[in-house]
Amino acid sequence: MIDWTAILAALGLSAPVATVLGIGLRFALPSLVHAIRVWMIDLALKRAGGQMFSILVAEGYTGGPVDPARLERLLATGVRYMQNRLGETLTKVGVSAEDLRSMVQGAFGELLAKAQASPAATPAPADGMRPA
Repeated sequence: MIDWTAILAALGLSAPVATVLGIGLRFALPSLVHAIRVWMIDLALKRAGGQMFSILVAEGYTGGPVDPARLERLLATGVRYMQNRLGETLTKVGVSAEDLRSMVQGAFGELLAKAQASPAATPAPADGMRPA
């Protein structure tokens, strides 16, 4: 374990201040790391949904329901993307395979709902970049 008190004292903080900050860091750091992992999962879900929607549009999707076989292929692609990108993070947070599939399906469903609500406009890519 990192001795934050020694590090803070070496930076020139007085012993009482270094002790209080060191204890605070010791307790806050795991929560901060967990919050960052959850944020990374959320961001990757948006990207996976965007990737799946892009594949669907490239295949000629113009609206309406997606046939079950195509949906299964897209979900498998999204889950694979998430596992390749965040495999260890998903394990540390404790996301099961069923939960991951459900999360990916939900992210994709949100994009489909937005597309069907406004058929003239396609949703922006997940990374916030618009094509030129």
